[in-house]
Amino acid sequence: MDLVLIFCKLSLAAMFVFSSVTKLRDIEALAEHIGSTVSLPLRSSAMAWSVVVAEAAAVLGLLLSDRAGFLVAAAVLVGFTGYLAHVMRSGRAVSCGCTGSSGADVSGIHLVRNGIALALAAGGLFAPHVPLRSHALEYAVMTGPAVLSGVALLYLAELREFLTLRPVDLGARG
Repeated sequence: MDLVLIFCKLSLAAMFVFSSVTKLRDIEALAEHIGSTVSLPLRSSAMAWSVVVAEAAAVLGLLLSDRAGFLVAAAVLVGFTGYLAHVMRSGRAVSCGCTGSSGADVSGIHLVRNGIALALAAGGLFAPHVPLRSHALEYAVMTGPAVLSGVALLYLAELREFLTLRPVDLGARG
């Protein structure tokens, strides 16, 4: 059970780290994206920064406190899922903003991704507590697979697009 908790914790942390770093690289574009998809009482730049801060809080919570970290991660994911559902209902073909200004258009795969991430948060929330100092080897062993899992989860829509087989157009050869 220790490995389940560690995997859940590190996968979510990796997903949130990579997500926030990609957003920070072009925070102005994220603010424009938020402003174009949702009307808020806050300025879109304040909302963009709050998204990055929420992701950073989830990472810190996951690394410093098991239960609180999983609760923060779940809350952030629920908020993002509500945003994605709102964008999907609008019927507009726009990026999800999950990785900053780039990213695949919002689709059901984003809701699936968030569902998987919420399952990781729930799994971690209900797994027994594992202190780092007594399980350093398990953390070292799980870091690689968990980071790959978290990044793959973040880019699930893009991976699906990349792996989708399409008919090849051979066209006219000259």
